[in-house]
Amino acid sequence: MLVFAKREVGRPVSVQRIVNALASGTPVLIESEHPEFRDFVANFNYTCDFDSKNALQKLLQKSKQRSLRQGCVSQAVLIVQEYSPLNIVMKYVAMFDQVGNATSNNSSDFN
Repeated sequence: MLVFAKREVGRPVSVQRIVNALASGTPVLIESEHPEFRDFVANFNYTCDFDSKNALQKLLQKSKQRSLRQGCVSQAVLIVQEYSPLNIVMKYVAMFDQVGNATSNNSSDFN
């Protein structure tokens, strides 16, 4: 599966399309030319990406190798876990804990 960045001017770029594709369980090749997609790929060290037509052609040739396809799927499983409902809830809980701690620390300054 190929995931290209949208080329519409003025539209925000979301990595949600990438995460949805990665959750499919199939090898996903991601165009990393757009800054948001490039950051996403770099953040997770995802190696099944391309940034030019030439790089895409090379990656498509390599994708004939079973080991590359399996590697793409294995990496995808780890990435998708970061976006699971449980992990998202846990991140919110941690954020609210930090806000609560900061608020209680600051309120002691007024006593």
